[in-house]
Amino acid sequence: MAASNPDRKLRRALTVYDLLGLSMGGIIGSGWLFGVNKAVYTAGPSAILSWVVGGILVLFVALAWAEISAMAPRSGAIVRYPFWSHGSYTGFTFGWAYFLTAVTVPPIEVEGVLFGIASVNPSFTSSLTTSGTFLGTPVEELNALGILFAALLMVVFFFLNYGGIRLLGKTNTYVTAWKIAIPIITFITLFSLFRSGNFNLAPLPGAPGGSSAFFPLGTANTFLAIPTSGVFFAYLGFRQGLEYGGEAKNPQKDIPVATIGAVLLAIGIYTLLQLSYIGAIDWANITVTCSNSMANLGLYPGCTPAAIASGVSVPIVKGDWSALSLSNWGTLPLKYAVASGAGAWFAFFAAVLLFDSWLSPSGTGWVYLGTSTRTLYGLSIEGYFPRGLHAIHDRFRIPWVALLVSLVLGIAFLAPLPSWYELVGFISSTSALTYVTGGAIIPAFRKYAGGLHRPFRLPAPWILAGASFIASALVLFWSGFGTITWVLIAIYLGIGLYLLYAAPLKMGLDRGATVGLAILTFIVLGVLAYFGPMYNGGQSVPNNFIWSATNGSTDALYFGIFGALTIGMPLLLWVMVKPQFKKHISAAFWVPVWTFAFYLLSYFTEFGPTGYPSAGNVNLFPDGTILAVILGAVFFVWAALSAFETDELKAVVAEGGVIKAEEEEEAGLVEAPGISQSPPA
Repeated sequence: MAASNPDRKLRRALTVYDLLGLSMGGIIGSGWLFGVNKAVYTAGPSAILSWVVGGILVLFVALAWAEISAMAPRSGAIVRYPFWSHGSYTGFTFGWAYFLTAVTVPPIEVEGVLFGIASVNPSFTSSLTTSGTFLGTPVEELNALGILFAALLMVVFFFLNYGGIRLLGKTNTYVTAWKIAIPIITFITLFSLFRSGNFNLAPLPGAPGGSSAFFPLGTANTFLAIPTSGVFFAYLGFRQGLEYGGEAKNPQKDIPVATIGAVLLAIGIYTLLQLSYIGAIDWANITVTCSNSMANLGLYPGCTPAAIASGVSVPIVKGDWSALSLSNWGTLPLKYAVASGAGAWFAFFAAVLLFDSWLSPSGTGWVYLGTSTRTLYGLSIEGYFPRGLHAIHDRFRIPWVALLVSLVLGIAFLAPLPSWYELVGFISSTSALTYVTGGAIIPAFRKYAGGLHRPFRLPAPWILAGASFIASALVLFWSGFGTITWVLIAIYLGIGLYLLYAAPLKMGLDRGATVGLAILTFIVLGVLAYFGPMYNGGQSVPNNFIWSATNGSTDALYFGIFGALTIGMPLLLWVMVKPQFKKHISAAFWVPVWTFAFYLLSYFTEFGPTGYPSAGNVNLFPDGTILAVILGAVFFVWAALSAFETDELKAVVAEGGVIKAEEEEEAGLVEAPGISQSPPA
């Protein structure tokens, strides 16, 4: 097996600094430029806690993945391990979900770059962007010309990746040094403009019950901000050290250092940025464009219907945190916060931040194009996408076909979702869903691959692995009912792809039958998406006049169809497959049951439509987070106990965990663990 494994063709060129640079390069992108404003608009001053809690949750996740990836480093790592522990159905579900997150990051980063360019002057703004709405909220979107420029920038990312891992790694390391320095200088600068009074503003009329100066929009919004405001998204780059593990010089030692170090560094930077930004807000210098939501508050008498229609801007009311995203600070908040200071330094550094609004997202974009490439590569290696996707370029030693496909699919996301705000919640929530597998894999690998060398061992594995699982599950739960709806629909579309391609090959099923089931899956999900719910963080927005938060019969019909499809499909496949394949299906039952349970839970808590009594609903579970933790613990145990010793894991153990590269073998540098070498003739 080792002789034909395409992993051997990958070039081992990355040092620990390169891996750390890739992780920090993935972390510090557009998230730090936009996230501090969107988080405070969602949660007020308690957004500081959003960054701390979000960072701690990501740290639990990173700890679990650090042990797994150091034990058996592979490129495309995160999508490959679930196949080894839980079989094909689970592996494909999470592999597809992870690919959706990876392939959509480059588009969101190029959107960040273009919005930064558009902010230079009004003519650029009108040339590249247009006004739109997303789930009832006004947002700025790229127009046709903006989308064209974004696509061209993604082509530049393609060539940076095409030049090989050495070019990507070294270029990114130098850029990342800049990207780390600029946020640090930014929060130091903003602290010189600190206004402590911004933390003592009384909640506005109509604020949720239990609001205070620190929680002006309610405590639930502190958690809602983690997945929906770019907080969790901003931390996602920690996974880059894992994804490029198969191309590291000393992966078993360096991957844990780079992964955990990147998360700890990011927690400190982001928390101080959010604290300093809130303190630097100068309410007297902010204007906001009139909207219906502002008029309904009664605090903006100048926002008449005529003013709303013509896009009139008025001075913002002090303490109206939720209007900050509509303000003139909304495009590049940190730049405007710095520019509000008097003196040459503030003017100069504001210009630096403008430049960084182009560089930082670009650096993250080209790294993530490589990530989506290695995700496709990993799925192809495991046999769930066509073999051509793991073709390695003879000269540059990169999976070039997967890179080209990732470029095309990334560009395809620009047209339907041309705004940063339209993509960030979806990416964060889908990523959180995929990360639960890390916690479930730890006990499985300890049991079935216990003899492999582990440079980093997670202490108290059942406790900390469970914390990793629950942390990821909570981020998905806090996303709100509307975001979860679209995340689950997108993920279960992947089951249709599994039925089309992988099920006949891996399960020996009749292709005609699986094609029919795939078509049925696509039709049912399409109907549910079109006639089903559309919610924004719990605030109901009826779609096509068929969904009503107060119509119990319609609710029951929707959830009944959704549950029958997502839970019924693996049950049907279990009946259809031969006995030797049944364990691949039974090991996956926890996945649809868990996602469906959390979907229902979100509906009946403060993160769903029933959490709003004004809509005529009853919040059955006002302490939904506590119940989500309990359910998360139950599903973690189920998931961990569902694992089995797959053929893929047996092969990994036989290889000794680490696969030797071709250039090492040719030079006679390192003997592959567990593989005997024939003596010379």
